[in-house]
Amino acid sequence: MHKSPMRAISRLNIANQKGFTLIDTVIAMAIVAILVMVAAPSWTQFVRNSRMTGATNDFIGAINLARVETIKRGARVMLCRSNTSTAAAPASPACGGTANTWSEGWLVYAITNGDPKRVYASANDILLDIGPALTDTKIMST
Repeated sequence: MHKSPMRAISRLNIANQKGFTLIDTVIAMAIVAILVMVAAPSWTQFVRNSRMTGATNDFIGAINLARVETIKRGARVMLCRSNTSTAAAPASPACGGTANTWSEGWLVYAITNGDPKRVYASANDILLDIGPALTDTKIMST
């Protein structure tokens, strides 16, 4: 029983075919597009939550730094609001700011002369940390 040569050739062509057809590619692209449309809003919310968590952790870290430095130095360590967002830069930091708002940043400093003041004096005090200014656009932008 001899097999037909045409049948053997057609079997070889089917066995050697590799890759995707145009229909396979279009269907895969449609599925990816649907997944992206569903996932994009969730991703935006995830990024916002991550930025808010990071800002919160920075502030909690400043509080913990003040506590640890108080114990380590045996001196008063203060955490105060920065007076402006530009004052959060090392050039001329100063305490102040709007009441109940820490969005301009913060300063952590050790008081060296024992005076229980609430104002940072660069001549006498040791600046330990400067917190970044927080804005809605910084946290909420994607």
